[in-house]
Amino acid sequence: MKSGIVFDLNNKKATIMVNGGEFISVPRDAQWEIGDVVQIERKHFGIKQLAVLAALVGIMLFGSASGYKLYYSQVALISIDVNPSIEFSLNRFDKVIGIKGYNEEGAQIVSDLQLKNKSYNEAIKILLQSEEMKAYVKKDSQVEVAVYAKKNTKDLKASVDAEVSKLLKGQIDSEVHCYEVGNELVSEAHASEMTPGKYKAYLDLKEYEPELQAEECQDLSVKEIRQRISAHHQEESGKGGNNNDSSGHQNGENGNGNGSGDHSGKGQQKQQKKGRGH
Repeated sequence: MKSGIVFDLNNKKATIMVNGGEFISVPRDAQWEIGDVVQIERKHFGIKQLAVLAALVGIMLFGSASGYKLYYSQVALISIDVNPSIEFSLNRFDKVIGIKGYNEEGAQIVSDLQLKNKSYNEAIKILLQSEEMKAYVKKDSQVEVAVYAKKNTKDLKASVDAEVSKLLKGQIDSEVHCYEVGNELVSEAHASEMTPGKYKAYLDLKEYEPELQAEECQDLSVKEIRQRISAHHQEESGKGGNNNDSSGHQNGENGNGNGSGDHSGKGQQKQQKKGRGH
């Protein structure tokens, strides 16, 4: 037996790229999909068969290196944050080609699950239904999902949002927060050893705590980060109400009351954040 990647399918045959980059043609299994890693029994091929296969390879314009590069090239990613911070790397076939835990909890979970070469929907389902992840997903948990893709990010985001929301329906009280992120934010997040989802939450908190450093948020859950943001919102609302009562001026983000310089700074940071993110 030898493992290989399903490279092409027709009604009766499957083209398999086996280790070393060789392409072989075998009878199709009805359950196979393009991109699947499968086990096949090697058979000896005659000269005629080898010539046909060589021609097939030539027509498809893929040699050993380029074929594997095609499969293992990342074109999208999905990050899921509760307290475990976990990120999937996806290829053009919507298969998981890499998975990483960005904190101790996330690293432990991914080490226990076999998620590589699964479709992203299947991988998400296995992850969220695992006993390891259920230990962290409680009624009062907050779940944030970030999605990046080189193309069709909106379509991927919609699919992931629907899948995660369906799987967590009834398990958490709050809604799943799912959003698109840009390449620049992804790069910044990885440089800070964080998922894009948690890094975005950090940036939102940094608007209110300008001296905050990314490493200070690495071990926080997204709920803890969002609670701190909420506390700042409540404090701002209280100040706005007091100023309105005493001077007749509203002290909102665009207002001219006391502290308006701080709010202008926050507005500028929000504009910068928008440029990096969605």
